Amino acid sequence: MEDKKVIIVTGANSGIGFEAAKGLCQLGHDVVISVRDDAKGETTVSAIKAEVPEAQLMYITMEMSDPQSIRDFVEKFLATGKPLHVLINNAGLSKGFRSAERFTARDDALLEITMIVNCMGPFLLTHLLLEKLKESGTESSPARIVNVSSSLTLRKAPPPNGLTLANLMLEGDAYKSGYQAYRNSKLALNLWSNLLAAKLEGSSVILNTVCPGFIPGTGLARDSLTSHASAFAFGLLDSFVGRLFVNTKPVSEGQKRLIKMALDKETQTNGVFYYDDKPGSEAPEVLDQDNIDKIWDLCVKYSAL
Repeated sequence: MEDKKVIIVTGANSGIGFEAAKGLCQLGHDVVISVRDDAKGETTVSAIKAEVPEAQLMYITMEMSDPQSIRDFVEKFLATGKPLHVLINNAGLSKGFRSAERFTARDDALLEITMIVNCMGPFLLTHLLLEKLKESGTESSPARIVNVSSSLTLRKAPPPNGLTLANLMLEGDAYKSGYQAYRNSKLALNLWSNLLAAKLEGSSVILNTVCPGFIPGTGLARDSLTSHASAFAFGLLDSFVGRLFVNTKPVSEGQKRLIKMALDKETQTNGVFYYDDKPGSEAPEVLDQDNIDKIWDLCVKYSAL
């Protein structure tokens, strides 16, 4: 086996996060998972150790919508004294805009929850762990950041328009599409990922984004298509109509893609968006220079960095 690595996987109590954490344990790596509460953490660790008794695995709780919770997670991780070789930002959320939980309150402002969890939370977590990653990486074996994105970024935006940095939180009655909220959050994730990758060029850390595939077996997909019964669900179905059964992927394939991004020599790249297991093109919004110039400041602002 290659050298044992310490790997953080966020959102690992179900779906591809769970399977990736288990697969990394099976390969002999030291895995730290984030979960939202102790009950989920204990259940997840027990489930993985039931299949991988020798697993080096621990959990630390973290709520991705709460900057203080993210800071607490980092503090607890640093207190373990472990190095950090790979950060997999897998945790994600989709909330239908009919949900009462569309916004979260912070400092008398209402912030759109999908954007906060999918984009701003990972932005803050990544920056708080960046020095730790730099300590572990080398030129020949750089530390890695893997940001889980979506091919929905490549699909046409619903009305009224696509990514609007002037209204990143989609305030107002015109913005009630859960599909749009999810797509925007992943566009913003790709934007800051590319900027950070450029800033990291020549360092001991690399960053890539990956679409693991449309995987109905994940908790995120179940939430979107069942409990929230939202415009996002209809957007998903519309996006894949006629090709649904061709494009769906099993959880096992998503797991393999995350592990490949974390470990393989083939994916030792920087600033690349992987789609269908190979480097892919980016959405026009991600390539727009105006978006590139503005997204960083917005991420700093909304992540409370």
